[in-house]
Formats: sequence, C-alpha cells, structure tokens
Amino acid sequence: MVYSDTVTQTVQGRNATHSGWSDQAYGYDNAGRLTHVEDTADNVCMQRVYTVDKRSNRTAVSSASAALGQACTTTGSTSTTKSYDTADRIVGGGYSYDLFGRTTAVPGSTVSYYVNDLAYQQIAGAKRQTWQLDAGLRFRSWTTEANTSGTWGQTAAKTNHYSGDNDSPSWITENAAGSGLTRNIISPAGGLVDTTGKTNGTVLQLTGIHGDVALQLPLDTAVAPTALDSDENGVGRPSQTTQRYGWLGGEQRSSETLTDLVLMGVRLYDPHTARFLQTDPVFGGNCNAYDYVCTDPVNGTDLDGRCGAWGNPFKKCDKWRILMWSRSPGSYWKTIREGSTSAVKAGGVKYGKFGLAHIKDRHVGKGKDSNWLSSSKMVSDLKKALINGKWKLDWLTAAYHNTAWKITYSYKTGCGCRKKKKWTVTVFYRNIAAPDGNPLGVTTAYIKRIG
Repeated sequence: MVYSDTVTQTVQGRNATHSGWSDQAYGYDNAGRLTHVEDTADNVCMQRVYTVDKRSNRTAVSSASAALGQACTTTGSTSTTKSYDTADRIVGGGYSYDLFGRTTAVPGSTVSYYVNDLAYQQIAGAKRQTWQLDAGLRFRSWTTEANTSGTWGQTAAKTNHYSGDNDSPSWITENAAGSGLTRNIISPAGGLVDTTGKTNGTVLQLTGIHGDVALQLPLDTAVAPTALDSDENGVGRPSQTTQRYGWLGGEQRSSETLTDLVLMGVRLYDPHTARFLQTDPVFGGNCNAYDYVCTDPVNGTDLDGRCGAWGNPFKKCDKWRILMWSRSPGSYWKTIREGSTSAVKAGGVKYGKFGLAHIKDRHVGKGKDSNWLSSSKMVSDLKKALINGKWKLDWLTAAYHNTAWKITYSYKTGCGCRKKKKWTVTVFYRNIAAPDGNPLGVTTAYIKRIG
C-alpha cells in the first residue's frame, strides 16, 4: 500500500478523527465550529484549543506539545490572542486594511489589489509576486522578482492556460520562453490525478479524503516521491517545501505564493489564521466577512471564495446558503437562506420547504392577493419585516421541537390624489439549527392587501 487515508465521523456528519501521514482528533462547539485538535505528526502530539467569539472570530489559540511518543497534554501550553473590530477585522499585530476592507498588510508581507478586489501583488521582504488577469477575471499569468541593491529583477514568469470556464488551469507554461510546461490531468470525477511535462515526466498526484495532495509519485523510479501533509488549517509541516498543489491541491487551489497564501477563487486564504484577506463578495457566504467556512476547515471548503460549503450532511452552497442576516434587538438571528422548493431532510432532521426558493415558488408573480409581483420587491419587504416587524411566538408544536415565530409588518403605498393602499407582510421564521449551526431562518412569507 502506497498511502491510506481514513476518517471517523460524529452523528452530525463531522470528522471526529483522521488518520493519514499524521493522526488527528477533533472537537467542536455546539455551533459546529472547530475548537479542539489533537494533531500527532512524527510521533509528537500538538494540542491546539481555539476560543471563538459569537461572530466566529478566533480570539485565542492555546498550543501544547507533548514529549516524543507521549500522550497529548495541556502542560506547558502557550496562548496567543487576537482582537477584532466591529467589522471583524484583526486589530494590531501587523495587520492593516484599506477603505474597502481588503487586508493590505499581514505579518511579513504586504498585498495590493485590483479594483475588483482580486489580488494584484504581494511583497515579502526582498521578493515580489505580481498577477495578471484574463478577460474572465482569472489569474492568467504571474511573475516573481527579487530586489538586489534596490533594483527589482525578474526571477520567474508563468502563464495559466484554461480549456473551460472554470478557474483551474489545464496547463501552465513555466517560463517566459514557453520551453517548460506542466499539464494538469483531471479525473472523470473532476479532481487532479497527475501532472506531465512537455515530454513525459508524469507525476501521480494522490489525494486524500479532504482533497489534499498527499503524495506526489513520479512514474520515473529514479525520482524520489514527495509526501505532503498539513494541519487542520492548511499549514504545511515544517520539514516540507511548499508545492503548487498541496492542501486542497486536488481542487487545484494553488499555494504558489510568497508566504503560502492560497489562491482560493476570488480571494486569498491565509492558512496561518484560517481567514480570507478580502471580504466575502456573497453576503452571508460564511459566518463573517473574512471567516473561512465558519471556522471549520476540517469539514468545509470555500473553493471559489464566495460561499462556504461543508461536508456531510451537505456538499455545496445551494439551499443552505445564507443570503442575508443580522441581529434584532431581541437577539434573534434574522436569517434568510436560498432554500428549497421540496421538503428537505438532513442529518436525520426534517426541515421541510423553506427560504427564498420556496417563497418565490409559492408567492411571487402568480396573480394572487398573497403574492408579490417581483422577487426584488419580495426581498425588499422581507428585509423590512424582519427589521421592523412585530415578532410573536407561534405554532410551537411537537412536530418542530423548536422556537418558531410569526412576524407581521404593515405599510402603505401611493401618494398625492391617489388612494393609498395598505399591505401586511407575514413571515414565518424558525430558530431550529440548520446543518451549519445557524438558525434555519425564514421558512415562508406572503403579502396581503388589507385596505
């Protein structure tokens, strides 16, 4: 056997343990956020305990290393802390941001961006990396430079080539002359399986369950294989040299940057903090603007940088995607999800039909008094109802086993000599936890003319 990778899971579908090149045991809080890791690599256990605030920011991490071959321990632990402002930005510690919320400085490097928030350039010490975009706003090419005696000189120039509309290159020219080339071979299931050079040089890319490249195995037996491993956040082991495709390499998420940042779709991911450097372009795509999959990188991925997707019990950002949320004065989460037009069951829990998809299907554009004429008007009214409406505890039954609310909001339309029309928006809302740990939120809503 060349390599094996196994996991065990909790009843909620989250990984409880993992065994590959190294072994891990995981712990979570009631919201499903990763809070405890026992990480055993090279027969040494490193225990990390994360403290997470209500907005899913990691405020502290406590680390303790056991002696060689000994059980995990908290003895001799050290703790590092971080503070955040009201916009979930890290305060101090070498971090700075521009007016658009983009991280312009992290410890050891600075980053600049295009006007569309995509990464343009990173500078780390005497090294500089610059990216160019194609017409599809994908990373077309990049150069690296070194500063010698105040003068920048190019050290590498590479170009991505795409065969489809995704952001995973089919082949890469490795130098400006085009004499070096790497082809990325994709399996029928969609993951990276091997790379080849311009003439032979095939290297198998063996991936684990999480999608990480665990072993680069050259078919040329004269070339040594490369074993790759990382911690829960994607930080490679100290003895490793960073590879282009390592953590999430099966999904072709490139770590070919100056400080191991990962090109995660439209954003840069920093595995040292398990956070993005730019704000989320999809409101509610994760637990806050910079968070990576609600601080659960073990079970979740956000491959395009737009919307976090967890493992079991659901695989992608569709019905569970949070489109809008905020807090009311009564501390109830006001959550609106994409939703489903058919009844949903996940993790043994029945959720029924819910969200915008269900409302659009039942109460938009069908010419009834209980319907909106357009989806945009419906969304606008939903926001107003959740913020300004009257919340009343309603239909709490054994069938749901959770707090449920009926929300009403009234307003008038028309002005001048026209007779004003009065409308009432009714929203039904459930506090039951969805698989991501946040409330299910709005289940359905309708509008009615009352005058």
